[in-house]
Amino acid sequence: MIEFVWPQTNGEWLAWSSALYLVISGIWTFVAPRRWLSFVGHQAATNHPELLAQLRGPLGGGRIGLGLAVLVLHPQPLLYLALGSMLFFAAIGRLTSIVVDKASTKYNWIALIIDALLAFFPFAYALGYIA
Repeated sequence: MIEFVWPQTNGEWLAWSSALYLVISGIWTFVAPRRWLSFVGHQAATNHPELLAQLRGPLGGGRIGLGLAVLVLHPQPLLYLALGSMLFFAAIGRLTSIVVDKASTKYNWIALIIDALLAFFPFAYALGYIA
């Protein structure tokens, strides 16, 4: 029988909260992609159904799936490594866009810091740096 276990230590709570963030942002992207686009400042792109499908599918659905797996199957270190990897490469992608695409905006820098911080928590917990 699978039993839901709440995080016990501060390190577990930090890593678990990264997964919770992933689920919440995934639900927002999945349920209301147009609102998400307007939040990040893309008004003109809402008329493209292929963009909305991309937001709902891989971005929203993928985040919900991975986040729920981590939340429900806590405390599995390999799942936290997968979560950290996903958030780490999201941060790397954002940094690449800032440099290559010249997308150096205040929003992108703040989002980069948040992505990097949220990637650090699961890595640190899974690798034993925080308990």
